[in-house]
Amino acid sequence: MDDHEARGLLEGRRTELERIRDFAREQLGPAPGEQELATYDQHPADLATDTIQREQHLSEIDMASESLREVEEAMRRLDAGTYGVCEVGGERIPDARLRALPEARTCVRHAAEAVV
Repeated sequence: MDDHEARGLLEGRRTELERIRDFAREQLGPAPGEQELATYDQHPADLATDTIQREQHLSEIDMASESLREVEEAMRRLDAGTYGVCEVGGERIPDARLRALPEARTCVRHAAEAVV
């Protein structure tokens, strides 16, 4: 994979992650109880549902933000000439993996070992 294709993939991934993060922020809204003067008229199950949805949106924001940091780091590796090299074993990361996950730091084998 050449640098031009890699940069395009990373920029596309950045745009996708920013869209996900921004959408989750829009959906977040105020914390349960912040928008109403009193919560006594709400059923506890409704408050629980609101809380769960808020936690899901916060989790989406965190995950997208972390992935955005990974994309930015991958851009730095691209500029430094080390993009596409496994940080553990030093071998080339297959193009298919980089196309699926442009910010990948490791090959599939080393990524799987890190999970175990």
